Order: sequence, then structure tokens, then C-alpha cells
Amino acid sequence: MIVQPQTLLRWRRNRFKEIWRTKIQPGRPPISLELQRLIRQIATENVTWGEERIANRLLVKLGVSVSPRTVIKYMPKRSGHSGPRGGQTWATFLRNHTNAIVACDFFTAVTANFRVLYVFVLIEHGPRRLIHTNVTGNPTADWARQQLREAIPSDHEYQYLIHDGDCIFSNKFDETVSNIGIKPIKTPCRCTKANAVVETVRRKSDFSERFSQDRVRCRDE
Repeated sequence: MIVQPQTLLRWRRNRFKEIWRTKIQPGRPPISLELQRLIRQIATENVTWGEERIANRLLVKLGVSVSPRTVIKYMPKRSGHSGPRGGQTWATFLRNHTNAIVACDFFTAVTANFRVLYVFVLIEHGPRRLIHTNVTGNPTADWARQQLREAIPSDHEYQYLIHDGDCIFSNKFDETVSNIGIKPIKTPCRCTKANAVVETVRRKSDFSERFSQDRVRCRDE
């Protein structure tokens, strides 16, 4: 079948749009207004309760399963907690420990046959040097823990590892981080700037090309 190059590119662009529409769902579905008001009411009437306790109370009393991260989104802001904890802002912490911090995250890449792969990236925060990258079609917590073991040497000088709240970065993942002598730090919900170094790598289009050519060994799960 003979076609123009422009036709082939148009087909590919349309196929990419289908892939992202069907497989990449942005964000979480919003909860009902009634549940939002209930969360605010419970938080107001019980000022000492945190998001975890409110989520557990909703599950036990009403049978409503809500993530603590969703609960904290709708809790009323309290004036007494508006400042930075411990007198140190996040920017100050990063600046004071810049050479002792590593960060990790996943981002997606689409192959020529429209298969969605998940790329694991581990990077030094200060010099922004890539420590380790690998790819899988089925990311799991155990797979991510193994990547960490392979990437961090025994004589490392890292003190902190930053990651987001993805379910892959589970409690077992944090245990592995602690066992190799690094303190895990989870970024706040929907705060990409807290892990901006990894987000910069995610947006580098030329990185995907280098990754597909010679930086990552692709394993079929």
C-alpha cells in the first residue's frame, strides 16, 4: 500500500491520541459535594483528627472508602499550620542537603508499535546526574526495590531519597530505602515542584530518544 509520508505521520498522530485517551486517565474522579461537606464538618468538629482518622471513620461508620490524600484535599485550612514545619522551608531543606539527596520517579514512553512502557529514573539532586534508568511494561513495588538495590552502591554518601505518593513506592519500598542507609521522604500530594529535578527529566524529549537507543535495557515482563 503506497501512501504519502504526511499520511503515515497523520495516522501515527491519530493513533497516539487514541492511546493517551484510553490508557492515560488524568487525575482521580472527584467525590460528591455531600461527601466534601461531610469531610469539612468532621474536621471542624474534631480539630485534633488527621486525614487518616477521618478516612477510617468514614469507612467504619458509613462504609465509604476514601483515600487520606483525598480527605486532606477537602479539609479546611487551619491558620495555625500555615507556616513551614520546624522553621525550615522545603526550598531551604533542598539547598542545605543538595549533594546528599537522590530522587526517583516513573514516567511513560510509547514504543513504535504503541506499547506503553514505564521508565524508572533515579537521579542525584545536586549535579543532576542520572544514577540509574530501566524500563518495564508492568511496574511493581518489588521491581522498583530491585532497581534501587542495583543502583545504590554500598559506600554511598546519600542521606535522603525523594519520591511521590504513588502506590508503587509502598512501605516495603521505604523499608528497603532505610535498610541501605537512606531516609525516604514523600512529597506532598499534587506538588510536582517538590520533586522538580525528576520532573525536568520527564519533560526532556531528547531523553526518550537516548533511552530507547542505548541507555536502558528493555525487559519483557
